[in-house]
Amino acid sequence: MWEVKRKFLLVVDRRMNMGKKKFGDTLMLIIEIIILFIFLFYYEKFGIAASRMDFPKYDQYRYILAAITLMMGIGLEWRHVIAIIKGNIKLKPAYLIISALIIIGLSLSYERVMIWFGIMNLHTAKGTISYLLAMPVLRAIISIMAGVFLVRGISELDE
Repeated sequence: MWEVKRKFLLVVDRRMNMGKKKFGDTLMLIIEIIILFIFLFYYEKFGIAASRMDFPKYDQYRYILAAITLMMGIGLEWRHVIAIIKGNIKLKPAYLIISALIIIGLSLSYERVMIWFGIMNLHTAKGTISYLLAMPVLRAIISIMAGVFLVRGISELDE
């Protein structure tokens, strides 16, 4: 009799923990969708600035879009963020260096990229870097990766 109650309580406890996990996943999905709508709002303004060749506004929206997609990458690793808040911090220098280099690369203005790396010629390493830093969709993907690397570089999550 006691063994049956114990097994039942273990099953109930597992299901309750699964409910918390699903709730957290659902909440983060809603937050990520809200962040995506904010991204789309600024992406439209980014496109307008690009079509008008208004480089100060263009760069301003590039920074905003990079920050938003960085937040999306951090949000994807929300369990790591909770671990950081709880104090489970373990620095991983490789991840931190990679994320810092990516963030520095994303913070370069369009003119600076063209001056340093030249025109987007994919046959050279400099041209490839210029291409990656100039294309908005690739910058968004790279920025999301930087957010993931940043969070993973600060916390260690026992899974």
